[in-house]
Amino acid sequence: MTSLQLQYFLTVAKYLNFSKAAEHHFTTQPSISRQIALLEKELGFELFTRTKHSVQLTPAGKFIHDEFSLLYQKAAAVLEKARQTSLGIDGKLNIGYLQETNIDIFLPLIKRFTQNYPRIDVSFEGYGFKDLREKLINRALDVAFILNFEVENAPEIEQYAVFRSAGHVVVSVSHPLAGRDALSMEDFKDESFIVASETPSGMDWVLSQCLSSGFYPKKVIKSATSESIIMYVESGFGVAVMDSSTRFYTNPKFRFIEIKGETAKTSVNAAWRKDNTNPSVALFHNLIIKSLEENSAG
Repeated sequence: MTSLQLQYFLTVAKYLNFSKAAEHHFTTQPSISRQIALLEKELGFELFTRTKHSVQLTPAGKFIHDEFSLLYQKAAAVLEKARQTSLGIDGKLNIGYLQETNIDIFLPLIKRFTQNYPRIDVSFEGYGFKDLREKLINRALDVAFILNFEVENAPEIEQYAVFRSAGHVVVSVSHPLAGRDALSMEDFKDESFIVASETPSGMDWVLSQCLSSGFYPKKVIKSATSESIIMYVESGFGVAVMDSSTRFYTNPKFRFIEIKGETAKTSVNAAWRKDNTNPSVALFHNLIIKSLEENSAG
């Protein structure tokens, strides 16, 4: 059985007329009849009963028609889905983000993407520093919203800043210095600094802010996540350095004191592997570029 014979058979079964089937396929009636005859010979039984005035499916022909119609429709749907996937119209996009990030920073981008491409299945999940970085590099994620210094030395990663900020010293409102005006980094030279142990580049960035201000922390306390870091700060163990992308930025229990200088600047970036062949990533990339251009023009 060839695909051409199957198409001819299904069309004749649809019209119950060999001439109309020939017109449908832009061929001749004898050509249709010949292919159906060859198919019946191969199968060993008749598919149609023919009289001078009518064509009807045999019981076996009806069974084959019903079954192959469903398969043909499914095959057509599979091919169409594959076509749409190749164009990025249909597919999947796995997005990760640092779980302590204020999601309002990137949620508008995700909403816009899903509105533009409603047939792309988008999933997103929050992770800690280490998991987010590794999942992006190891291809478990298509896109990550990540702090710029996390993958700045990874040549396989492309990234664009979607939110720019600066480092801030974070203190509890009960800290003795919390009520003072015009504080600077130097005012905390005698403090213990709590840093994230899961991000070596983040630790280096924090310590570089201290060194730029002329001191090294008298004590460095390592903690795994921003959640635990902020608990240390609230409990009075020391201070931390975070940027304003964190969801703790508006928490009234803490004061964020901005660190001045170019080295203190940071950003939340949309990042993906340059060799990711998922068409949905290319569409997301284009959306990021368009959004940045619009923001620049505005």
